[in-house]
This record gives sequence, C-alpha cells and structure tokens, in this order.
Amino acid sequence: MKFLPFHEVKNHKEVVIVDSYFKGRSMLSHWRGAPIPQGLEDDSSTGIVLNAVKANHLSVKLPFVSNNHFDIDGFLGIWAILYPELALKHEALLREAALIGDFREWKAESSLSLEALKLCCWINSVERGKFYQPFGEKDEAASCVPKYAYFLPVLKEFIEEPTAFKNEWEEDFSLILEQQELLQAKGQIERLGELHLQMVKSPEPLHYYVLFQDSEDMDMVLSMYEGNRYELEYKYVSWVDTAHRNLYPRLSFHPLADKLNELEESPYEWEFDSIMDTGPILRLNKEGLSKAERFDHPFKRKIYASSIPPDQFKTLVVDYYREALSGIRPRRSWTWKEMREAANES
Repeated sequence: MKFLPFHEVKNHKEVVIVDSYFKGRSMLSHWRGAPIPQGLEDDSSTGIVLNAVKANHLSVKLPFVSNNHFDIDGFLGIWAILYPELALKHEALLREAALIGDFREWKAESSLSLEALKLCCWINSVERGKFYQPFGEKDEAASCVPKYAYFLPVLKEFIEEPTAFKNEWEEDFSLILEQQELLQAKGQIERLGELHLQMVKSPEPLHYYVLFQDSEDMDMVLSMYEGNRYELEYKYVSWVDTAHRNLYPRLSFHPLADKLNELEESPYEWEFDSIMDTGPILRLNKEGLSKAERFDHPFKRKIYASSIPPDQFKTLVVDYYREALSGIRPRRSWTWKEMREAANES
C-alpha cells in the first residue's frame, strides 16, 4: 500500500480514505457521517484503522491510502495501515496519542499518556518548525503532502527511541508539565457532569493539553483566567462521530453572547463561531481570530478582560446550558441536520 495525495483520489477507485471523507471510496474515518464498517467503530480514526488491521478488513488491503489534511490522528491512522505489524505492536501508544492529538485529552496520572504526550509534542514541534502550523495554508490537501513524506518513514525510529528526538519534543513537553504544576498549585478544575462542562480556573492562559486534561466525558471547556479573562469552547470530539461516548448536540453561542453583551461594559464584544466549526469558541473580541489562531494554544493569543465578575460569568454560562439542555438526552451520534436544528442554525 502507498500514500496517495488527496487530489489524485478521484483517479483511483481502490483507495481507502483515513480521517476524511470522499464519497464513493472506502473510508476509515470518524468524521460525522462517514460510513464506518460495522464492528470497526472507535472514537478516533486511528482507533478505527487499528480495528480494521486487527480484523484484516478489505479496506486495509487496497493499494492506496489518502487523507485531505495532516494532523496527529490522521497521520497515525495512515502509518498504521502502511506498517500494520509495527502498529499492532505499539497499539496502545498509537490509540492514546490519537486521542491526545485530536481531543487534547491528556491524562496526567497515566504513564502511557505521558509517553503518548511526548509523541504528540514531537509531531507538533517538527510540524511547526519544518513546515507550517495547522490551518496555516489554504490548500491543505496539497500542502500537507510533504508532511506525510517526512513523518511516515521516521515515526518508527521515534517510537523505538524517543530520547533520540528529545531536542525536538522536550521544550513543549516541559512547558506542559510546568503549566500542570502551576494549575495544581494555583488553579482549579471543576466538572459539571450533567452539562458535560469542564471549568478551569488558572492564573494565566494554558497549553491546550493542560486545559483539556482528563476531559473525556466533557463536551465543552470554560477557561477562566485572572483579570476576568474567559473563553468557552466546544471540543472537537462533538464534531465527529464517536463509538464510546454519549454527547450533547452543540448549541449555538448566540443567546449566551447576547446576554453577555447586554452586561459587558468593556470596549469589546462577545463574539462566537458557528457550531459547524471544528472547535467553536465564545470569546471577548477586539479583532477576529483566524482558524490557525483559534486552533493554537490559548496562551499564544490575546484574551481580553471583561467587566463581568467571575462568579457572575460562571453563573450565566451554567444557567444558560442547564435551561437549554433540559429535555435533551446525550447520545452517541447526532447528524449535522439534528445538530443544526438543536442549535437553531440553518
């Protein structure tokens, strides 16, 4: 099997699409609406691929594999198809790294998660240093091909001896551990399970892997930083189909933003992204953020001070979702039509 650039998929019938969507082709993808073969379902695309490899599914015997973007989950899934024996040997690591890469759900007390975190830090660091940051190019399907050409041959070396690549992952990894210590010492994490809402109080904005830690049962994360700085974000997990989680539909930020803007006395306004965005954010804005800036870690962007006190802000968010989600039961799968109807978006 060989990696096929996405723009060539239209010329080949015998190709499997990983972590993406192409009508009329075999797919091993958790993208919402992608036809996952029965029995291969999983939360990540890498997990689906590993299930297919273990089942010796027909899709992993095709001559070509492709994806329309580069990210950790998609890359690991493609690598697992190309190197199935190695992938099964390191199955637990690949599954954990895919969840961290896509959902940012690092588990601070897990040794496996720590090893997977190093892998994610390495990929992220090299991707930014040698190529471009995620969502940094308009034609991602074509621009991502050199990333695959670089990472596919070298991943085996990293997995077998990660310390040999320490100079490429250590800085980001150390920052995460430092911020984790800061959060433990001076911050707080509160989880409202009935709303699938994780609330994180921290002195300063955090790395996403710290902010979203241990949030596998959560759909949203509310970050509250000193100086009345807030962001509310839907996790990517509610953009895809999952196999082992029950989720609420995404609800529009619009009614909540209206309430906040009625109270806001700063010179800024509360703005928000559509629920169709991969990771929509509600935030106080002076200037709009690009997709790349929204995807980047909160500590790398400006977060403006609100006039609304923290306790009042928290109450507004919690009360809005308690009322809006009343009568809605979480479930494993929502179609985009059902999601838009729940959010009152056309």
